[in-house]
Amino acid sequence: MDIMGHQWFLAGRSRFDLRFPLLIGTVCGLSLSSVPNAVAAPDTPPRPAATRDNMTASAGDAATTPNTRLESIDVVGQLLESATAPVDGYVAKRNRSATKTDTPLIRVPQAVTTITADQIEAQNATSLSQVLRYSSGGVPELRGAGQNRYDLFNLRGFSPDLYLNGLRLGGYFYTIPRVDPFLLERVDILKGPASVLYGQTPPGGVVNLVSKRPSKDAVNQVFVQGGDDGRVRGGFDLNGQADADGNVRYRVVGVGGRQDGLRATPDTSTFSIAPSVTFDISDATELTVMAEYRNDPEVGSPGGLPYAGTVNPRDDGSRIPRGFFVGDRGFDSFYRRQKQIGTEFSHRFNEHVEFRQNLRYLQSEVQYHSVYARGYADPATQRALTRGSVVSDESLDSIAVDNQLLLTFDTGPLGHTVLAGMDYQNLNANRQYGYGSAATATTPSSLPPTLSLDDPDYHQRIVYPSTQHYGFDQDQLGYYLQDQIALGNLVLIGGGRYDRIQTAQTIYDTNDHQDRVDYSATVRAGALYAFDFGLSPYFSYTESFQPPSTDGVSPNVREPTQGNQYEIGVKYQPNGIDALITASLFKIRQKNVTGDTLPDGTVTQTGEVEVKGAEIEAKASLAAGLDLSLAGTYLDSEITRSDEGNRGNELNQTPTYTGSVWLDYTQPTGRLQGLGGGFGVRYVGTQPIGNANTAEVPDYTVFDGTVHYTLGALSQRLKGWRVAVNMQNMFDKRYVASCLSAETFCYYGAERRTTASVSYRWQ
Repeated sequence: MDIMGHQWFLAGRSRFDLRFPLLIGTVCGLSLSSVPNAVAAPDTPPRPAATRDNMTASAGDAATTPNTRLESIDVVGQLLESATAPVDGYVAKRNRSATKTDTPLIRVPQAVTTITADQIEAQNATSLSQVLRYSSGGVPELRGAGQNRYDLFNLRGFSPDLYLNGLRLGGYFYTIPRVDPFLLERVDILKGPASVLYGQTPPGGVVNLVSKRPSKDAVNQVFVQGGDDGRVRGGFDLNGQADADGNVRYRVVGVGGRQDGLRATPDTSTFSIAPSVTFDISDATELTVMAEYRNDPEVGSPGGLPYAGTVNPRDDGSRIPRGFFVGDRGFDSFYRRQKQIGTEFSHRFNEHVEFRQNLRYLQSEVQYHSVYARGYADPATQRALTRGSVVSDESLDSIAVDNQLLLTFDTGPLGHTVLAGMDYQNLNANRQYGYGSAATATTPSSLPPTLSLDDPDYHQRIVYPSTQHYGFDQDQLGYYLQDQIALGNLVLIGGGRYDRIQTAQTIYDTNDHQDRVDYSATVRAGALYAFDFGLSPYFSYTESFQPPSTDGVSPNVREPTQGNQYEIGVKYQPNGIDALITASLFKIRQKNVTGDTLPDGTVTQTGEVEVKGAEIEAKASLAAGLDLSLAGTYLDSEITRSDEGNRGNELNQTPTYTGSVWLDYTQPTGRLQGLGGGFGVRYVGTQPIGNANTAEVPDYTVFDGTVHYTLGALSQRLKGWRVAVNMQNMFDKRYVASCLSAETFCYYGAERRTTASVSYRWQ
């Protein structure tokens, strides 16, 4: 539904009206959890949500019972997989990201991808962008080899929001949080709009990271890695119990490493640690406290290069070398530190009523100083680069909380799982920002000197640009309601949400301030029919909104964008086979899209874009020792309305075709038991550059591979040991991953990267 309206408010308006409902929800939840145990059902385990069926049971069997509460079926010897627990292999059966309830994926009427920790390890993915390489829907690496600092990717034509354990990881300009994949149990990709559950989201979807957390069955692990470019990496995952009954469990996960920069590029080093503790307060009440600290003292990036010299050769037929550094060793630096702590609380009053609350506080700071290439100093010779400079010292504080009440009940033949929620998030950020500028009548130039491509000097005098102090503050308060209905094999879902968003932007040096309030109502609806033989056709309609944004250098606060999606698809989970196949067709429309900056400094918001597409994705972990991940995407993007003359063009950085296949085989028996290898191929089609489509980035195909050996079959003394060698871009394909413009800011893809690993697991 459309944004219902907005108001302009004076600077300094109190936000108590937003935080008061948050306080009420938190206090009520904690107070309710103290109700005497006689109210709860401590001996009753939580019932699976959504259709409340055991996923190994037949929905047809349930239809013969007096009602359709499928959870009443007992399957001897079968255990329900949790939506946050470890998955054995590549195929996750259950998911919480798509519904905020622990629901079988085969019964979710929307396309969802889950990438498990086993797949992440097999492919040795060390960043989120690498984790997404073998998934459908988009381009996982928009900056190629320059993605050491951020994970930049798109999904169904749009940049998705990032969530951690169901709460948004808010970012602001260069202060974008990052999470190491080793800290994660799985990565969930929810395709399409998801504002009913999460509030502000783009129409392409959301990526939800699920942290490793304490478990009675968790396995301990340590590993070390080494590779080319002086790369070393190591990590540990330690679990334990603080009492004999296991009512207090802890887990500490840590990972860190370093690598040399390509050629003259600065080196990269990073470290993360994530402790967590779970308290079983009673049989009906649980509290988990999770924290994370990340320190990136230095992260080098080669920077973008001109189109001529990367995508196309220069006039003399040569190309700029991969990894060519465009900055200055005495000026360029990137430092990031982020700290977060949060809780997950749940209390079951009885088998029909449960209260849950997720809460997290995040603090992050970034120091970003960079000299970047602007183009050729002399286009005729193409032997030197003109450059610009930017400095930004930033800090960010964010709090997010989600209060949920989960109800399960029947009305006649209908089984209901109702989720009522109230969530709140605040993001407060500050930045001291400036950039190099050309000379004026009163001020000298602060632009950096040119850089020779033949004999680069990386220790020149760089003028520190003047800066201004900017502030940004945004509150979002949302109320949502969702009902998942089971009627025999039929699954229905419907939901609605109402949000209030207050956004303020301030330039402190000039005392410019703008404050704005917007309101949004969004809905979702879906239907799915689960045949007994594992086939589930579905239909869904979902909506999204994104709250006001700013350009960061003016007080203007823009209007929210709005999106919707229609999707039809089919899921297939063969009986007796550990596999899940999803195929979908969809149409996304987003309006109120920002256009170019006009000469008077204003930005138009009359644009509309449409993306139609098809996806197929398959995951399988077979008893014969074969793991499979297959993905394919077709996107037909079009700018349907534009004041800049781009109507009819394709959407920037949105290829028509992408696809990938990964196969990994491990010998299950015999003398070579535990020996295996994997092979993968990734394809990204031609990408238009800019919405004007003045140029394009050619398609590319990259191959990856691995050989691994779990040594326990050789000797009991080697039980738990594993060795592996991974090679990414194994044929050292030279390609350009993406370009931001037809003149410059083109990024080479990563060169061949070989990594040897040794790990040890024990319980």
